[in-house]
Amino acid sequence: MAALGRTLFVIHLVFLLLAAILIGGSIGGFLGSGYMIVAALIVIVAWGIFAGLTINAVRLANRVAAGDGDLTQTLLWSNRLFITLIALSAVTGLALGFLAFVGCGPPWLSSLYHWAGMLGTILGFLAFFLLPVIVRAFVGESDEYATFHRWYWVVFMPLTVIVIWGLAWLIPYIILKGDINESEYAASNRVYKLPFPQGESSWVIQGNNSGLNHNNANSGQKFSWDFRRRCGTPVLAARGGTIQSVVDTNDGMGGTNNQIQINHGDGTIGFYLHIERGSVPARFRTVGATVLQGQQIAKVGSVGNSMTGHVHFMVKQGANSIGVSFTDVTDDRGIPRTFSSYTSGNRIVP
Repeated sequence: MAALGRTLFVIHLVFLLLAAILIGGSIGGFLGSGYMIVAALIVIVAWGIFAGLTINAVRLANRVAAGDGDLTQTLLWSNRLFITLIALSAVTGLALGFLAFVGCGPPWLSSLYHWAGMLGTILGFLAFFLLPVIVRAFVGESDEYATFHRWYWVVFMPLTVIVIWGLAWLIPYIILKGDINESEYAASNRVYKLPFPQGESSWVIQGNNSGLNHNNANSGQKFSWDFRRRCGTPVLAARGGTIQSVVDTNDGMGGTNNQIQINHGDGTIGFYLHIERGSVPARFRTVGATVLQGQQIAKVGSVGNSMTGHVHFMVKQGANSIGVSFTDVTDDRGIPRTFSSYTSGNRIVP
């Protein structure tokens, strides 16, 4: 029984470490706003309670390892704790990961919740289903503790979670992925660079011609990109030109949008939407002011029809957007795709 106690001791320490990572990472959520702060508070409280329960499990396992513990109590406590871990990890990875995605704040927090939640779910299932095997290995086949689970637990519990998690990725991907026809992107329009600083990477939340709102039915926005960025970081000119319009007086999600427009001098206009209130430099507030590629024209925000901090970029000729590509996107023929990450080569200039 001492070996069994030591094994359970190590397993619970691993789960305690996972809780510590999530609680520690959640402190970064207070640098955000609104929903992200709510998600961080829930994670700290929920995983704090789980950590307290796990510390008790560590204590029980340590007593079994020392030879004076109650094995029945320790195994029942461990079994229930593993079920709790599965449920808590799934909620963290899916619901709280999404909640931390909404609004401004550190972009990595939602990823931490999602992937740590997935890891916790997998580890929880492994511990839950392997516990009888571990008991049989250390205590014996005939022992009363050797069997815990019915076959339908083994089959349907993981299958249900896998289906839910898969749909959480599949449904947004189908809606947002878009349908790229490369013949619609003229070679002459490959003169742009990504609208954020050189060396930094950004994930494309939504690409061109999507089933959501990047299409011609929505104000001619078929050829638009949403680059996820942290609020307050620089928005750079993807191409030089002159200022045509500036609106940066609005604030808050769901209201009127902010945007800056740059006339490229060839009948095309670059649009940068959802920028932070009051973030356009004074020298670019005058219509006709010259802008060079790579100059900071605003800061990233989450204003208007926006769910998270990002830059909505598109180029229009008349009422509709046109297909353009980027010289610093070396993959995908210079056309950023949904759910892919790209590194900018747009050097900041004064």
